[in-house]
Amino acid sequence: MRFVAASLRWQRGLLTAGVAGSALVFWRGTLDVFNTTKATWILLCVIAVAAVGAARIYRPRIAVLPPRVLWLPAVVMAVALVVATLTSETVMLSVVGRSGRHTGLAMYLAYLAVMLVAARTHREASPIRLIAALLIAAVPVVGYGALQVVGIEPFDWRLIEGGPPVFATFGNANFFSAWLGIVAPMALAGAVLARWGRWVRAGCGVMAAAALVVAYFSDSLQGVVAGGAGVGVVTLVALFTHERGAWSGSWRPGWGRSRRLLISSRRAWRRAWASGRRRCAWPATIRWWAWGSTTSPTTSTRIGPSGWPPRTALSAPPTRPTTCPWTCSPAAACCC
Repeated sequence: MRFVAASLRWQRGLLTAGVAGSALVFWRGTLDVFNTTKATWILLCVIAVAAVGAARIYRPRIAVLPPRVLWLPAVVMAVALVVATLTSETVMLSVVGRSGRHTGLAMYLAYLAVMLVAARTHREASPIRLIAALLIAAVPVVGYGALQVVGIEPFDWRLIEGGPPVFATFGNANFFSAWLGIVAPMALAGAVLARWGRWVRAGCGVMAAAALVVAYFSDSLQGVVAGGAGVGVVTLVALFTHERGAWSGSWRPGWGRSRRLLISSRRAWRRAWASGRRRCAWPATIRWWAWGSTTSPTTSTRIGPSGWPPRTALSAPPTRPTTCPWTCSPAAACCC
């Protein structure tokens, strides 16, 4: 098990280096300064991740797949890409892609591998480090793009294609704008959803706004559209499903959490009733309710989490017996 855990850590580290580093790397000594360097970097990281995964599968002889909702569409898309490549008139060009684009079979399969590996390696671990690394890499890239917006160019580039001169480390305004459309919602999520420090969250908010502004001035609309859609999704998540009130700092379960709590509480009561422990075992899923007795013996007041108004129940809570004839579950708040 130590080997499996260590291999997963290595894969997460290689994946983080590949995703975050691809935004930064370029080499002026090549014919295609930006795209060839980035494609090579991603391919090398994917090969290293695949090698570590193969070693993990070979040793215990066990392969754990990502969720079916991910790998099944990925397999269908991969088969379609292979068929389209084999039936192409220029097979090799379809495999590697044209110079300056690298949108061939090899890169598409690499991107599918990145998605599947990210889903598999983060099943037992939070992807917060991957997101944090991407946001850290975005600081110099977005800053470079902002300098180009105001007309400052640290490097003496020679334009070989048309387009606005706002491309940062991507060499193409469309590629740069699309990448900003990914960074903006992630930065906003770091500002309103993550449990980072106050100054870090403030910096994430500035990053989200800067990414959208630079994408707008790159004259490429896709970054603004994609980033705006992602920002809308993050905003809805922050308002309705996250447990921490991002805007006020108060703790309040959202609609999704309340629904899950109601379902789990109902199932727990059914199990307790079936085992004859209803008077003894108080399910741990609902023990965060505080029951306060009132003057009426038939009513009681339930006081929920902070920010929720008191509610009145029509029946008093069950009376706890003085003795407990059953063995209580250690996960439940018991009467004995």
